[in-house]
Amino acid sequence: MPRIFKPNDLQLILLTTAAQRENGNLLPPSETLSGHDERVRKVIPALIKHGLVMEAPVDTNAASVRQEAEAYIGLVITAAGRAAIGVDDGVSPDAASLADGTDDMSSPSEEVALIAVSLRTSKIGYVIELLRRPGGGSLAELTAATGWLPHTVRAALTGLRKKGHAIERGSRDGVTIYTLAS
Repeated sequence: MPRIFKPNDLQLILLTTAAQRENGNLLPPSETLSGHDERVRKVIPALIKHGLVMEAPVDTNAASVRQEAEAYIGLVITAAGRAAIGVDDGVSPDAASLADGTDDMSSPSEEVALIAVSLRTSKIGYVIELLRRPGGGSLAELTAATGWLPHTVRAALTGLRKKGHAIERGSRDGVTIYTLAS
């Protein structure tokens, strides 16, 4: 069985940001990653190696990693990258479709499907999924989903903030609600 690539938190932030962009560009990184340019530069090769992002022509220098003649070359999220973060909207081209000009999307590989499942079944994955819901998640919901004590959930939220996730606090019926800002 091939070794499963599990993106780290920084790579997940980059993939999530790219998936939210209409053009699928990985760059420029989101504002939450400002000041982490060196770290971002170091994690990109693994995303390319595992097929989660690929090189493609882009419109601007800000979204590019290099320039060839008059064209800017950037990085865009692939179908495998979308599957790795649990987004299956099928709008991202894969390498074959760019090469032959078609938009025919193939289903993600078995390895990528396993990556997506492993992300959703981790406790921090449950926390991120709850925070992404439209209503967010309360401390009670987060502790029930993970089995952690409240102070452990709060520490996990702090850890996510330190890794670049923008977590917002709000209130619903007098209860504090945490949401992942988009």
